[in-house]
Amino acid sequence: MHAAGLVLRRCAETERSFWGWAAEEWGELLGSSVEEFLATRTLPTETTVRPFAVALAYLVGHFDRFHELGTFNRLHLAELVFGANTVEASLQRAAELLDQWGYRGSLSYRHSLRGAFSQAFLVNRSPHLEDLSTDAFTRLRDHPATSGYQLPLFYALQRTVAALGHCDPPVRTGYNAAPVIEGADPLWTKWVERWHATSPLTPKVRSIIRTIMAKAGRWLAAEHPEITEPGQ
Repeated sequence: MHAAGLVLRRCAETERSFWGWAAEEWGELLGSSVEEFLATRTLPTETTVRPFAVALAYLVGHFDRFHELGTFNRLHLAELVFGANTVEASLQRAAELLDQWGYRGSLSYRHSLRGAFSQAFLVNRSPHLEDLSTDAFTRLRDHPATSGYQLPLFYALQRTVAALGHCDPPVRTGYNAAPVIEGADPLWTKWVERWHATSPLTPKVRSIIRTIMAKAGRWLAAEHPEITEPGQ
């Protein structure tokens, strides 16, 4: 109610209806941080009001300039907009696949993937994984709210959605630049390259693990040549 009151008060001050506000006007109301939001209030306001104000801006003003709001909880916003149970159901579907691929605990309560997935739902204006098409991922990467540090997280999300059959898999860059594995058994090398080609981990992390597994293969070839594949 307090958030709705803030919007109606601004309507009275500007003598303009909220459905006619530009994104800049919504941004001015929300502030670039919690501190700025509270500092511009003329009446005592709790910090918990701002998420509801952002939700109203998103729902009635189509505001999605999240990069202008500073640090805030994307998951909480997605739950306010779409419903906590709906968002959690999609996250758990993704978690089942991510756990199988080695992202153990990737969607635990405090993991950054939950925020990245939630922002994807918000920008795409749907909490459903099946609505994340190939075109939707293109829009996500072009959206100004998708900052550079989140791109690897969206890679994991697209890899998951692609495995469910809703979009094309993400395109890896720089894969062909990986050095040839020498000194390991050919069967071991085949397993390593297959893992490297199919892992949903980010390119940097895959490259690091590939190097470690290549070293292990060379050591095995020298010390335990009878071991030629991971199952042994």
